[in-house]
Amino acid sequence: MPRNLALTSMEGMVSTILASHPHLPPYAFALMVVLAPLLGWWLAARRSVAEALTMLSLAAVALLTLTPGGSSGTRCQVQWPALSLHTLTAPEPAANVIMFVLPVFFAGIATRHPLWAAVLGSVLSAQIELVQGAVPALGRACDVGDWQANTIGSVVGAGLALMALEFHRNRPLVPEVAPNLSPARSGPPASTRQR
Repeated sequence: MPRNLALTSMEGMVSTILASHPHLPPYAFALMVVLAPLLGWWLAARRSVAEALTMLSLAAVALLTLTPGGSSGTRCQVQWPALSLHTLTAPEPAANVIMFVLPVFFAGIATRHPLWAAVLGSVLSAQIELVQGAVPALGRACDVGDWQANTIGSVVGAGLALMALEFHRNRPLVPEVAPNLSPARSGPPASTRQR
């Protein structure tokens, strides 16, 4: 199967699953909200794992958004506000929210700066939408509503990372030890030395 056809069929498969199971995005969102603080608490002591998960989740976002799609032609939909509470609960906008929760969550844990991760998530989403509109060969449509949904997901991911980091600060899984910056001394400790 040619690569473009495989990617187009993957996008079609995701759309088909969301259309036939519209309850999946809310369940996935609820599961993330419940499990993310615990996962983040564990990851806070393992920054290299959080960094790796950030890269993997960003690769998934790139695969889902920057590979050729099945749309004919390119269009940009610019309307403000593009989302309402009613449209946000539809499967596709809900999936767009969920898509940015985990990358921002993992980046917030890895960098210890969840708010900056949220800002960068929103900027990344805007750039993705610009590329989708500027590169007709992708066969994708840029949409302000997608950017808004991704930004909402970024804010949720940052909030979950803040909760997890605060939980870790109050109950560290592995106590963080400050590095010993004093020069090394030979001999017994100062309290046992005779004067």
